[in-house]
Amino acid sequence: MRIRYCNIQTIEKALEIISKTKYDGNIIFNRTPTPKGKDSVLLTLSTKSSKEKGSGRAPQTKRRLVTACWHAHRDFFAKLLELCPNAEIKTQWSVYTADNQNWVDFQPMQGIYASTLCECNE
Repeated sequence: MRIRYCNIQTIEKALEIISKTKYDGNIIFNRTPTPKGKDSVLLTLSTKSSKEKGSGRAPQTKRRLVTACWHAHRDFFAKLLELCPNAEIKTQWSVYTADNQNWVDFQPMQGIYASTLCECNE
């Protein structure tokens, strides 16, 4: 994803908060957030363990993945926009801002929604 108009320290703080408070510290960056240009940062959310809170599952096999689930992304986006209201978050599926927090539950495969590919039970 690409985050614009927010500094790396605030991005890291948002992740730290949601990871500790909702996911037992399991949500992490896949790699260090990378500055892109003067006002953008590229990053990917991941998990420390595929067996812990916030981990996603593969659409066809339901195999556990170290990819952060849809709920972890949603919670990270909400916390980031709370801490940095001018931020713009661009994903493959949508663009989110403080004025547009309509979390898109996309279908990685026809008939299967991303929000069902984890054990969050939300």
